[in-house]
Amino acid sequence: MSKLEKSILPSLPRTTNKIIETHRTHKKVKDFSESDFAGLYKSLLAICKLVGIKDAPDNSVMLLLLEHIKVHHIDFSTKEIEIAFSMASAGKLDFDFEPYNKMTPQLISKTLNSYKEKRNKSLVEVSRQIDKANREKVNSSVKTNDSMAIDYIVSVYEKYKKEQEKSEPDHAVYRDWGNKIYHFLDMKGIVSFSKDKKKDAMERAKAIVSKEQFESDVRYSFEKSDNKTVVEAKNLLVQEWFKNACEMDVNIRELIKL
Repeated sequence: MSKLEKSILPSLPRTTNKIIETHRTHKKVKDFSESDFAGLYKSLLAICKLVGIKDAPDNSVMLLLLEHIKVHHIDFSTKEIEIAFSMASAGKLDFDFEPYNKMTPQLISKTLNSYKEKRNKSLVEVSRQIDKANREKVNSSVKTNDSMAIDYIVSVYEKYKKEQEKSEPDHAVYRDWGNKIYHFLDMKGIVSFSKDKKKDAMERAKAIVSKEQFESDVRYSFEKSDNKTVVEAKNLLVQEWFKNACEMDVNIRELIKL
């Protein structure tokens, strides 16, 4: 049983919790040793008394019942078989439980198959809860990452505001390794640059790269899909966005808040 599954069980109905925990933690018939079958033998005798069967089957019949379980119900544990008959006698399984003072293969199969349906539904519910918990975890991680990205953008923007007076007007006056800001704004749909603006930025970027020979500049440690010109073009586009934000005197954090 996984840690996540353990953490979810307490929030489920008591019966569901018990069914899942028993299913996950007890040895199944398919893995039984001789001593385990001896234990199941004793449990079947006790079950007979539990459900009101006064005359328990003799040894030869009991051995046949054990063989029936071994062949047809290998995915059950002794504890699950006990719980199944307890629930059946309490009317908590979806069939009319009527032993007629006999422990038969039919009664065993009807009881265990009905219990298995309930067990399967419980497993589906746990799986659903696990998926929900995993989605919430991912969403929480995404929100955390988004918050960190926004903090980064705001910090770069504040530096831009201080440095823009000192820099050449056609340069990106900040350092955004890997175009993180551009990619974030584009991915989140916060900014949409037109084709004409992108084309213009590329032309200016080509001139800048050619002029200053940025091949040796460490700020161009970027993703393989970007070449130096594309990196500079994206920087110029973000700089233009920064410039407009400055002119409008807007709160950059509120502007990019998701």
